Amino acid sequence: MRPSLTICACFLSILALAGCSSSRQTRVSDETARSQSKLRTEEGQELEGYTTMDATYHAFKGRVRLHGPDTLEFFTKQKKSYETEMYPKAYDPKHFLIPRDSVQTVRLVHSDTGKTIFAVLGTTVLVAGVIVAIALATKES
Repeated sequence: MRPSLTICACFLSILALAGCSSSRQTRVSDETARSQSKLRTEEGQELEGYTTMDATYHAFKGRVRLHGPDTLEFFTKQKKSYETEMYPKAYDPKHFLIPRDSVQTVRLVHSDTGKTIFAVLGTTVLVAGVIVAIALATKES
């Protein structure tokens, strides 16, 4: 019984740390009009890509923020690792500026705490049910 409890505890820990997120396509004009937009912060907003005015979608895993009133700054955060420390010139993080009027929409990524809590609770109930069923099955034997 103990190994199954350990496995369940590890599984629940991994699930809780993983979290859930969702993405949505939004117009740049709508997002920049919001006063609480993360585009206005120093760290920016995580995104998966953007669409230019010619209706071309550009995949981009990174972050975006406003750089002045009329420019969007796309960038990736450089993570310290063995490769970036040993070969700094080989690691070239993406970083570029585009006029805000040239970008029609951005696909923003949002963390979804509600989904994460629901997933953890659902998994906990499921695992507890399996453990109880196993305990009852071994008790009858």
